[in-house]
Amino acid sequence: MSALVDSLPALCSLLPVGLVVTGGLTALLAGWLGRRVLWLPVAVLVFGNVYIATLQAYVLLHPGFDVLYAEPDPVLGWKQVPDFEHVRTGWLDWAPDYSVTVRPNSLGFRDLERSFEKEPGTLRIALLGASMIEAAQVPFEQTAGQVLEARLRAEGLGTGPPPARVEVLNFGVPAHGTGQVLLVWEEYASRFHPDFVFVYVSPHTFHLTVEELQKENFTGAKGRELQARPMFRLVDGELRRSPPRDYEAFVAAQRQLIETEYGGARSRRRHYSVLRECVGGLRRGWPGGGCPGPAPAAPVLGQRDPLAPGALELNLRILAELAKQVRTAGGKLILVDAARVEDLGRPRQRQRLMRFCAAHEIGYVPFHAELLEAYARGESLVWAHDIHFNEAGNARLAEAMHRWLTTHARRRSSAQPRGASAQPRGASSASRRSRMRRSVSGRSAATSRSSRGSRTRS
Repeated sequence: MSALVDSLPALCSLLPVGLVVTGGLTALLAGWLGRRVLWLPVAVLVFGNVYIATLQAYVLLHPGFDVLYAEPDPVLGWKQVPDFEHVRTGWLDWAPDYSVTVRPNSLGFRDLERSFEKEPGTLRIALLGASMIEAAQVPFEQTAGQVLEARLRAEGLGTGPPPARVEVLNFGVPAHGTGQVLLVWEEYASRFHPDFVFVYVSPHTFHLTVEELQKENFTGAKGRELQARPMFRLVDGELRRSPPRDYEAFVAAQRQLIETEYGGARSRRRHYSVLRECVGGLRRGWPGGGCPGPAPAAPVLGQRDPLAPGALELNLRILAELAKQVRTAGGKLILVDAARVEDLGRPRQRQRLMRFCAAHEIGYVPFHAELLEAYARGESLVWAHDIHFNEAGNARLAEAMHRWLTTHARRRSSAQPRGASAQPRGASSASRRSRMRRSVSGRSAATSRSSRGSRTRS
């Protein structure tokens, strides 16, 4: 049925004009030939009504939803609302690709409830990144993390029997940049003592790190942009961070949006009338101006303007800090590179990234090569109307991470709990976090607690 939506809108866009023209010509012919041709406009009207009704039925059976799935956070900027069950359908008014029920855990991540303490013999892996890791476009069991977990349980690392227990934790948060990935590690992921930490990076991730303002479609602040993201900068070679400047405004804007346009909820169904949009398009002066048509094809992953000057250096400095903290905690950081050479600004940037990983004892997964090969063969790894991975794309990502583990990793003993030297966060990390929190006013903290207390589920 999705193919119908993609193939027939062109006819829908011309249908109002066709009905008018056909009706006029039929009226003239009827006056000349009599009533013998009156069946023609009747047939056209019947066909038009059946077509529009069919298209409208598809839209009604596959509705789109507006969802405020993220809530303000004074440290991370934002993350998913804990325990908030909702449906993700993409950005179109209907759902031509997917309609997935998502329920984050009590910490606000799309994962199962996990214990901080790791049982002896457990192989624990953490996945960090943005929406490609969250994978809200596929059922939970088909996300890359769950596919990887199932395979490791069945096959292990290829060096002996599978581990007694395998856990792959998903810490992906939509629209997070590299700096926020570091904060997610410090605030949450490090507390679970993972043995391996995969971080998914791409030009998009690097761009987000230096993107100060977030638009209204994310924050709910109509008509303006907010700095809801914690910012990182290099000052005299030192990595400096600052909390979200407009945190309070973010909280107030989202609360107002929930109380007014969303009727006290965080999710609302989109309403789309095929006939109204076709008529509206005709009134705007050209056929099909508002009719449902095939959405723009999903662009190649990573296709974006070159990075701003200094952006790559900043991102690499953040990744170096992340690698240091993961290593101190007793884990191993692996970088999943989904970038393309031209997207990193200069032809030799990829080699620089690989040298960086080698210098900082970071594992490297050249996932970009697999993506480009798949596209060259015509394989579909992303949705037709959405740049995120479909089931095949998630499976390919899981395969790439599993390949690295079986090729490079050696079994790490989990029988003994880690000592004090392997605590997830050191004193300097805790100090930085405390300074960031103190920079948010008492009113901000109170507002955040009020916002969380009054959260309404759809």
